[in-house]
Formats: sequence, C-alpha cells, structure tokens
Amino acid sequence: MANITHNAILDGVNDYLDLNSNTISWNNNSFFVGMFEPDSTDITTSNLSLSGSNWDIGALRYGSRTDFTNITDLDAGTDRFIEYLALGQNSDVDLISTTVRVI
Repeated sequence: MANITHNAILDGVNDYLDLNSNTISWNNNSFFVGMFEPDSTDITTSNLSLSGSNWDIGALRYGSRTDFTNITDLDAGTDRFIEYLALGQNSDVDLISTTVRVI
C-alpha cells in the first residue's frame, strides 16, 4: 500500500499527467478527463486546479477508488464549463467561475 498524491492543472492549453504518468493533451477543448487509482490498496489524493479561459470538458470523472479529490478554481477565468462531474468519496470542490451542468 502506498500513499500517492496526484496534482494536475487543467487550463485548456497545457498537457498534464494522469495517475499512470500518461501525458494527456487537450483536444479541441472538449473531452473526457478521468482518473482512477491504479492499485486499489493505495491511498490516493488527487488535487485538480482549474485555470485559464474558454475551455470545456465533456466529462470529468474521478472514480470512487480515488480516496480524496480536491478540485479548485485558481482564478476567475471566463467561459470554463464541465458538462458532467462525477466525484469519488471524500471530495472537496471550490469553484469561483467554472460552471458545472451535472454533478
């Protein structure tokens, strides 16, 4: 069992790494973002910081096997939209300007 901390900044422009260290690239602003713990015996904390402007995500899913999920707007960027947000256990979401259609 390991304690894993995963940090990512989603800004609509720059690539980021998933929990398996795969590079994820933005593709025409609208796509699926999902993180699932690679080993169910690990304790995983995922920290997502949202920034930038003019981007959307079709589905942002952090599965229930991710033990702690923190999603925070870093700034008051405009036109950030998440169509579907699925959260695992122990989630904390603090949004300033990012809008979410369905949680």
